Amino acid sequence: QDEFERLAKEAPEELLEWISSGELSNPDLSFAAEACGIIFGHDELVIKTLLLILKNEMPVVREGVICGLSPFLYNKFVQEALNKLIIDDPSTGVREAAREAAREAALCD
Repeated sequence: QDEFERLAKEAPEELLEWISSGELSNPDLSFAAEACGIIFGHDELVIKTLLLILKNEMPVVREGVICGLSPFLYNKFVQEALNKLIIDDPSTGVREAAREAAREAALCD
């Protein structure tokens, strides 16, 4: 987890490539996605990368993606994806994480 946070701060493009590579286990993918929430200056690439892995079959990964996308809730595609999770995701935990992220975003506006 610390490695993902270090990469997010020091080499964000490398972290995003690693996420896209398919080489990470699901728990590591979740931690890596979560670390993306501290990447600044690469919003479009972060959003694109995380929205792609939001389709992962494992709820733990989708929950990590929600955390990683939380700073980018100003983006309409992120908002739409979050709303879809709230309505359609089969995992109660994912639906609740999406609801919580939406609530927090509304409080910050």
